[in-house]
Amino acid sequence: MMNKGLLDESQYKVVTVRGGYHLVLAPPGCGKTHTLAERICYAHNHGVGYDDMICMTFTNRASREMLNRIRLRINDPSVDELQVGNVHRYCSKFLFESEMISADSSIIDDEEAVSIIADYLHEDDETVMGDWRRFRVYKEIIFFQHLMYQLEHNHPLKVLLHPEALTEENRQGLKKICELQNYEFNTQSMLEIYKHAYNYIDDANAPRLNPDTRKFVRNVALKMYYASMYEKYKTENNMLDFEDLLLKTYDVYKADKAKPESERKLSYYHRIQVDEVQDLNEMQLAIVDLITADDNFTVMYLGDEQQAIFSFMGAKMETLMELRMRCKGNIHHLTKNHRSPSYLLDVFNDYAEKTLKINRDFLPTSDRIVKAAPDDLCIVSTTTVDKEIVKVAELSKSFVDNNPRERTAVIVNSNRDADKISEELAAEGLKHFKVSGKDLFSTNEMKLILAHVNVVSNENNFISWARILKGLKVFQTNSLARRFLRKLRQLSIVPTDFLLYDRSTYVMEFIRDYESKDIVVFDTETTGLDVFSDDIIEISAIRTRKGQQIGEPLDLYVRTDKTIPEKLGDKVNPMYALYKEKEANGGLVSHAEAIKMFLDFVGDCTIVGHNVNYDYNILDNNMKRYCGKSLSERTLRVFDTLKLMRLLKPNLTSYRLESLLAVYGLEGKNSHQAIDDTAATVSLLAFSYQCAKEIAEAQTAFINHPKVIPLTDKFRAQLF
Repeated sequence: MMNKGLLDESQYKVVTVRGGYHLVLAPPGCGKTHTLAERICYAHNHGVGYDDMICMTFTNRASREMLNRIRLRINDPSVDELQVGNVHRYCSKFLFESEMISADSSIIDDEEAVSIIADYLHEDDETVMGDWRRFRVYKEIIFFQHLMYQLEHNHPLKVLLHPEALTEENRQGLKKICELQNYEFNTQSMLEIYKHAYNYIDDANAPRLNPDTRKFVRNVALKMYYASMYEKYKTENNMLDFEDLLLKTYDVYKADKAKPESERKLSYYHRIQVDEVQDLNEMQLAIVDLITADDNFTVMYLGDEQQAIFSFMGAKMETLMELRMRCKGNIHHLTKNHRSPSYLLDVFNDYAEKTLKINRDFLPTSDRIVKAAPDDLCIVSTTTVDKEIVKVAELSKSFVDNNPRERTAVIVNSNRDADKISEELAAEGLKHFKVSGKDLFSTNEMKLILAHVNVVSNENNFISWARILKGLKVFQTNSLARRFLRKLRQLSIVPTDFLLYDRSTYVMEFIRDYESKDIVVFDTETTGLDVFSDDIIEISAIRTRKGQQIGEPLDLYVRTDKTIPEKLGDKVNPMYALYKEKEANGGLVSHAEAIKMFLDFVGDCTIVGHNVNYDYNILDNNMKRYCGKSLSERTLRVFDTLKLMRLLKPNLTSYRLESLLAVYGLEGKNSHQAIDDTAATVSLLAFSYQCAKEIAEAQTAFINHPKVIPLTDKFRAQLF
């Protein structure tokens, strides 16, 4: 339940409002995060499901703080269904989970985007990243690509992310190209030139052009060419940058919301909270509008007018003005600062009123009425920056010496200032911790660590493998690492093949077993998805030889005292009624009996399943629990049709069994009964073999190539 006693009057009003659009203006220190957490609790207590709510913030750090606060406030495991994160995280999660992009897509950051373009420009990417002027040129190419995408997809002018990427000089150059080609100067002509930009570079050599016009034509043609190459590279390698996440989410939701409500496929939300709204751009706000349910919705925007003043930091006063109009009559103020002493808050309020021209009635008041003691507030002036740094260090030492049990903080304007002050503090002999410079997660070292984690969860992650191969110095540049990985991708090879096999691959090993051994295809149905504690309730297996079934299948229903869910999501669980029927007819066997019968059926055959890691691990844990043995004691060869298809058909949006059956017209059905799923996987097994044979010869030639062997040996040597 919501604890009203922990809320002041303004907070309680914000917590309890319902219906329509609301704007909350909340300066720092007014308990905004606490209030938002209470709103979640209040909404849930009034019938709103956690999966029908979204909390969006501007930064990952803010979302982590919000999530921690919510979990401390709400002791309910189902709160994990609540989505809390920044807009980009929401878009990424949506695109992957709704299968709108390839399952093996990688998200790239600025550094990786620059590296891709540098490859086309024949420049060193690390040099570009260290030169802000050159980096700005690259960013303009990236922005231009996004602008072309938006023009092609008819995005409204209001949501264009970077219209400034088309400079006046670019516009003049495009007009001249259109004149030379007898095109009308319009959006369609621009898109035509963009798609075939390389063909227009020579237009700069037209003899009648003056030098300035020649430069404009060449610059815009080259800008378009590099932007189009960047787009092509991302498409071919299943990559998205951060703004692609926004653009694709916008397009998908816009198309779905244009349909009659009965035909829509996507989820829409009735309770949305958007924090630090002054920092969001029009595209992000448009996405919030698109994901909002048509009726009975409550959307709450939270912002700070004082922060919006600082537009040089990215915040925009215009955003708050627009939302003021939208939320007219529903504008709220958190008025009580619970953090700052009154004497300190008065200083900032005086500045806000007199310099920023903010109405004092809208500024917070402190609930900590404290009178300033001597030296609690002071202004110190110096004649030079160097003297200022020395003075700050001296004052810091004085604070530490006079208040040994308290913490002293020095807040600075930039990372450069932090570095200089840190040096001076060290010279004063003051131990300190510097919080500045790059975000930890943006450092190369942390990116390399995360790349190793990423490939454990998805060994087809292109960008993570590129980082690893460069980080291990197998390749000296990102460009060379990516080229190597593109070749591997074309040949259905993953880098782990070089670690697991000697001059062989997963695909080649599969072909060898398929042609020379009997293979048992199997599947399980279980009481849940926890491989450590849930029980198997059905296990099925079919023995095959070169893709053809041999003998009768095995299909066992297993006795359990665990609850079998009646529904799988919003669908009826077919196993529920079948299990009850088998139970009534005495058709159940014990776990020990089922596992023994299955292992006897397998013998020394290779085993195959679709997403076999799940079935193998839950079988192993059931075996440990009910037989006192481990499946690892059997030296079984295991292959996964899911992994094979991700290697052999790398651009699909879904690798679920039912999707693969439909896409390739294979026999069988995915009914969530083990025997049916096993039969369908047999069909997929034969198809996987056909695809594997098509690539086998090329794989063999590549891994045995004299130029490849030293690279793979170096890779192995770095890790073993």
